Parts: sequence; C-alpha cells; structure tokens
Amino acid sequence: MIRLPPLRKALTVATALFAVAFFFWVGVEDTAVGPVAVLGTAAAVLAFGHVVRARWGSRPLSQAEWFLLMALGGAVTGLGAAPATVLLMAIKVSLHSHAYPDYSPQAVIGIFTRAPLWGAAGLLAGMGLAVLGLARRRTELP
Repeated sequence: MIRLPPLRKALTVATALFAVAFFFWVGVEDTAVGPVAVLGTAAAVLAFGHVVRARWGSRPLSQAEWFLLMALGGAVTGLGAAPATVLLMAIKVSLHSHAYPDYSPQAVIGIFTRAPLWGAAGLLAGMGLAVLGLARRRTELP
C-alpha cells in the first residue's frame, strides 16, 4: 500500500505563489502566450493536487491505484491546462480595456489545438511520477 506524501504545506505555499504570480502577470501589458501557458498549466497542476489531497489524502492506495491515479491524473491535468490557459487569457482581456484584445483569436485557437498534445505529455509525466513513486517505495522497504 502506498500513502500519498504529506504535502499539505507545500501545496498551500505553491497555491500562494501561484496567486502572487497571477496578480503580477495580470497587471503587466504583455501579449506573449508563453507566460499565460505556464500559468494555465500551473493552475491545472494545483487543481489536480488539491483534488487528490481532498479525495485520497489519508487513504492508502494499492500500487495499481497509485499508477492509475498518477497516469490518468496527469492526462486530465494536461488536457485541463488548455482551458485553464484560455480562462486566464479571458480574464486578462476582460480586465484590460483595449480596442484590440491582448490575445488574438488565432492564439486562443492555437492553445485549444495543443490540448491533445498536452494531454499526452501529462499522461507521460504522470506515468513517470508513478514509476518514480513505486521505485522509491521499493527502496524504502526493509
């Protein structure tokens, strides 16, 4: 059985750092897609972390459950990064009253077209984290 590591404090600190970065980013006049994509991905990862801690935080998981949780969670997080990024773009555009929006429709569509690739990347990252967690667990056994 595998227990999730106690990361409550780290998750809280990461969420606070995300909030600071978000409020700094939203005030800057910037039309680059890179920073908002990083923030959108961070939002999806933090959301996954909070859901996992709320649902499975104190329950031990079998190795199969651990692997499925991390792999499928990684895929869902990767897929969720695109809508989170677009939501952040929409927030920034709504707060800045320009004649032309900060992000073009092509940029928004480009984010959505990358969602399957981000989902695959999330799946691979989740599988990698699952294997690392299982390997770490095996080295801790007596």
